[in-house]
Amino acid sequence: MLKIFIKKYLQNRHQLYGRKPLKYPENRQFFYKIPIDNLANLTQFLTKQNIVEARTTLNGSDVTIENVSKNFGTFKALENVGFTIKKGEFFSLLGPSGCGKTTLLRIIAGFDFPDKGVVLFDGENVVPLAANQRQSNTVFQNYALFPHLSVYENVAFPLRLRKVDKNIIDEKVKEYLHMVQLDAHMNKKPNQLSGGQRQRVAIARALINEPKVLLLD
Repeated sequence: MLKIFIKKYLQNRHQLYGRKPLKYPENRQFFYKIPIDNLANLTQFLTKQNIVEARTTLNGSDVTIENVSKNFGTFKALENVGFTIKKGEFFSLLGPSGCGKTTLLRIIAGFDFPDKGVVLFDGENVVPLAANQRQSNTVFQNYALFPHLSVYENVAFPLRLRKVDKNIIDEKVKEYLHMVQLDAHMNKKPNQLSGGQRQRVAIARALINEPKVLLLD
């Protein structure tokens, strides 16, 4: 949906600004920075083009944190934390080292359990569920790539665990590697990549299962 929108918008932006359509090769992605005072015009344009709002097509969940607390001995990592993230929102946790950001992400993902409080996905309490039973995936700070596996096999790993048909695996892995622009690096090992490329491998691997909640530490 987003790719369609970007392409349509770039090809038709002269309708908004009186400019000629931008020409670009099909195998290249371009992103246009929309001036804030033209967002109303953009909404009208999308309505006229019958483009459905991306929010209605998202594979996501509302995430609600209610009174979550977590202690490590006498240290209080989290105390009565509560907020709601709506489906389709990008939500950032900001704070100094040791303030509990990673602890909260681990609780949402199911790698840790709160001493008190609940985590809701679309109103359902997921605290009793193991990490692999929640429709969420995590990109870790150190990316957690398998050093002995190629880029292709790192991204394919979640699907192989689910015993997905090998033809579907091949199709989806190539699709997600293309999305993060790593097609030419699929046979390389992680130690042959730059830090940014390793990060993109981790993102592709997290997305390939199409989780409803994506966590980036």
